[in-house]
Order: sequence, then structure tokens, then C-alpha cells
Amino acid sequence: VRLNNFVTRLHAGGLVDGVVRYHRPKAGWTWISFDDAQGDVEGFLDFGAVPVIYRRRGERRIETMRYQKAGWHQLRVVGARGGRVRVHAVKTLASAAWLLKDYAGDCDFHLGFYRHPYSFYKRYFFGEFNTVFQNNWHEQDGSRDDESNGFYAERGMRICSEICIPALDPDRLSTERMYARMMAPQASREGCDLAIDETGITHTLSRACHVYNADAIWRISKERPRQSVSYFLCDSPNAVFEDPIPQTTFISSVINSGGGTGFIVPEVYSAPQPDLATSIEKGEGHFRRFAKSIQDMVPGATDSIQYHFATYIDLGAWCDYPYPETDLKFHYDHFVRTLATDPAFAPTMGGLSRSAFPRGEEEILRWMSLVVRHYCIEGGTDDLSAKYGFTLLPGLVRNCDFAQGLAGWTVAPAQAGGVAAHKVENYGRDIQRRKKAASGTGDGLAVFTSSEKGPNRISQRISGLVPGRHYALMYCTVDYDDLLDRRGVMHEVTALRASMQGAAEELDLAFVHRTAHGGGKDKTTKLQLVVNRQVFRAEAETATLTFADRAFDGSSEKPGTRRGLNYIVFRPYYNEGEEELAFLRNMLKDTRKK
Repeated sequence: VRLNNFVTRLHAGGLVDGVVRYHRPKAGWTWISFDDAQGDVEGFLDFGAVPVIYRRRGERRIETMRYQKAGWHQLRVVGARGGRVRVHAVKTLASAAWLLKDYAGDCDFHLGFYRHPYSFYKRYFFGEFNTVFQNNWHEQDGSRDDESNGFYAERGMRICSEICIPALDPDRLSTERMYARMMAPQASREGCDLAIDETGITHTLSRACHVYNADAIWRISKERPRQSVSYFLCDSPNAVFEDPIPQTTFISSVINSGGGTGFIVPEVYSAPQPDLATSIEKGEGHFRRFAKSIQDMVPGATDSIQYHFATYIDLGAWCDYPYPETDLKFHYDHFVRTLATDPAFAPTMGGLSRSAFPRGEEEILRWMSLVVRHYCIEGGTDDLSAKYGFTLLPGLVRNCDFAQGLAGWTVAPAQAGGVAAHKVENYGRDIQRRKKAASGTGDGLAVFTSSEKGPNRISQRISGLVPGRHYALMYCTVDYDDLLDRRGVMHEVTALRASMQGAAEELDLAFVHRTAHGGGKDKTTKLQLVVNRQVFRAEAETATLTFADRAFDGSSEKPGTRRGLNYIVFRPYYNEGEEELAFLRNMLKDTRKK
């Protein structure tokens, strides 16, 4: 039974000891789940002697994904004590992976970004994907790769080594150079598939690269017929295939690699816009045009596109979340639901992939795991955003970027001029690096000048809250003098924080993320952007949000210190109840102090 563009049900029934037989009409990924299983139930595939599905220590679900050939298969169940079994044919679900430390313990993956330990990825990552792109072959300690590969292999995951071949590098414009780069020992390994990043579509050199790429990939296919290629096309909001001579052979070489298992992987980094119609056109409109361009170029290109998105949402690095008045959760859900349910995407739907999971903050990462599971594994078609009450524009806080000065805010300065609205040209685009936004977005700030007479405050009354519900608040602060003179000493930004009257703060769910640069082309920039995240539980339908130039401990800066504030995000906070909140509190505790 076809459930949506991602999922076909092969079997569903009671979980009892015995053999379940199911048929796959074509080769691909199979998801097997033992739901509500009790005890130490195990599942053995196709006469295998080792169970592939069992209760793994510390994991909530008993499930697996395995790549299987076309034809009949059997699942032998042992030790069942009730529950049900589901078997789904699913698409390729891929993610970048950076297991750079000992994965056996509760280690941090990237302390330079948010604190997401191994337990977080075990809970919200491994069960949602069947393919991993690894870009750490270059590590001198090769054992890291071998250990993490064994970890993935035990779960049945497909491993791709990832390399970067920039689209605009003229030094590689020859078949031999492309082939040498793809086959270099540090880039590709026998037995692993190959992911190639950063090729474009529209630039003149990009099209020349397509010819040389195609020749090199055809050659690899002859030498390694089982090695498939996934080719990433770098973020280009409107690019489609429209040049038949170089691009037809390029598309064909990729999708025919690995016996017809290769993928064209467009980076569809669409950003939520401040109205739904624009969001749909800039996102889904491009996706449709891209899928049609491949079908027009290569009519036999079925199951050939793997749509790739990424949670690049960090201010100061790369931010595809430019408008703080929007809720990114609604945008991502709408995007994946459209891919799952719109018939236009069915012919070329090969799967979904994502990257940048260490960079996005934890709520978005957890939500994206739910979205992938709901649509791409469970086969859901109902609207997750509607279920959880998420909308594109929550409409809770007004004038989030001070584009209208201090309108909508009640200002209570310690002395005259203690709070003022300013605009800094290209602050949003070049320093905070907000992408895909209208010119001038993010250039407004509320600037606080500290005073020995007391704190400066601005506040806003918020209505429409649901008592008992949690809400996430994010905001960005910067040293205003460093912003105006970016070649001075970089100052820590500490004394500016939020509080809410009428809502209780969940202190252990707060974090502070510091980006010690301002982005842009100026390499001498010395600037620190600070993104604060606080979570509040509403106690009434209305509350007052207040910002004051005081630190968490109540301390202030020396008089005359100027701090800039903007990018105020206030949205319903996704969580599944007290057990999950307890897990998150334990993970995030004390991070706001570091």
C-alpha cells in the first residue's frame, strides 16, 4: 500500500513469534519496527544467524533500516510478548555525520557550536536516517573512521565518503583532474559510495565542469560498478537544468552510477518568508521547476533526486532563518509534507537528506527528526504543524528587529537616551549573515547605554499565550561600539537579558551561543555576536516581556557601555512532555554560564 511519495507499506500485523514474509518489487531501503514490544524480542532477516532488530541499550525504539534486493524476504521473530510489527519500503534518508570522538561514551561532538552530546544524536538522529555522508576521511587518525564506520554498519547504514570539488575551480577543468580528485585515497574508499559537493548549475565554469565530471564518473562506473555517486548542487534558489548538451550526460552519469542508484542532490536551502505565498513560491516553486527540468532532460530519471536541506540557522555564520517573526518549524514541516504528498514529486523522489545538525539549536533539530520520521518513515500525510499548533507567523512579539524604531515597545531608560533605536547598514546581511531576505533586513537595533543609576528596560505586552505551554525566546546581542569599529578589541557581551512577568522561566533549558566573528569578507573583523535562548512556561494568556541591560546574575557593565539588541524570536516551544524536558534539562544545564 503506497502511503505517500516516500513510503510504501509492505506488512503490518501483530508481533508474534514466527516468520513474516513480504515482497519488494524493487531494490531499496526497508524499515522494520517492533511497536510496543515487551521483553527481549529479536528479528532475523533472510535466514541470517545474527539479529538485526533488537532492543539496543538506551534507545527508545526497536527498529532498523536495511537495504534489500528486489523479491521476497522473510523476517523471523523470536521472543515476542505482544505488540505489532510494521515493514515499510522507504527512500534514502541521508545526513552528514561528524563522529570525531569516541562514540561509546557521552561525548560532545562540536563544543564550538551548541552542546549536543552523543546521547542527543542517539535519541534524535540514528533512527531517522539510513545513509551517512562522512567528510572526515582526511583525519590522520584513520581509526576514527574505521570505528564510526563499524558503528554505522551494525545499524545497516550506507556510508558515503564526501569530497568537495568547487564548481568555480578552473584548475580542475579536465577529465583526468576530476577523476584523480574523486579517486584520491583520502577522498574515496573501496566499498563506500561517493558524495561530491559544491558543483553549481548556472555559471559558465559550472557547465564546463559538468562535461568533465560526467566523463570521470562514467570511468569510475566501469572500474567500480557498485559505487554510486551522490552529486550535490550548491545552493542556488532559482537554478534548474536547461542546457541539454553538457547537462544531459552529467545527469545520466550520476544517476546510472552504482547500477542506477546514484542521486542528483539539489541543496534546497529555502528560507521562511514573512508571508506564506512568498515562502511557497521561493521554496516549492523552485523544487517543482527543478524536478521538471531533470525529467525533461532525462525522461527515464526515476527516483533520481535526493532533496537536501540544512539547518544553517546560526547568525554570524550562515543563516537561512532571516525573519525572526516567523516560526521555522512550520516552514520545514510544510516543505517536507509537500514533497511527501504532492504527485508532482513522485516520479523523481529518491529521498531526503540534511546536514549542519551540530549548528541548529536543539528545538529545531528535534522537530526535524520528528518531521522526517512522520512523513518519510511512518508514511504520514496529516499536517504536523496543525497538530502541534505551529503557524508561519505566531504574531506574539511585534517589531522584532526594530525596523520601526521602538514602536510597540515601552521604553523605561535609567536616564535620558539610555535606550535608542539605531540602524547599521548591512548589519543583518553582512554581519549576521541573514540569507534570502529583503535588503535592509536586520539592520535595526535597540541600543542600551549602561548607567550607574540603574538598568535600562524595554518591554512589550504579549497576548494569545496558552497557559501551561512552553515558549522559546531567542535574541541576538552585540557590543555596539565593536559593531561600529570592527578592528578594535572584541568585547564579551554579557549584560543584556530577558525576563517575563506572567511566565515561569525554565532556567535549565537556556543556553548562550557566541560567534566570535562577524562574517563578511573583512578578515580583520573582531566582533562577537551572542545568541541567547530562554524557555518560558506561560502562566496566563498574557505576559510582559522585558529586556534589561543586566546579566543573569544581576550585574551590569561599566557606565557608558553600549549593547545592541535585535532578532527577537518568540515562538511556541516544541516538546513531547515532562520526560523529554527532563532529558533536555540535563543536557543543557549550566551551558548558559559558559
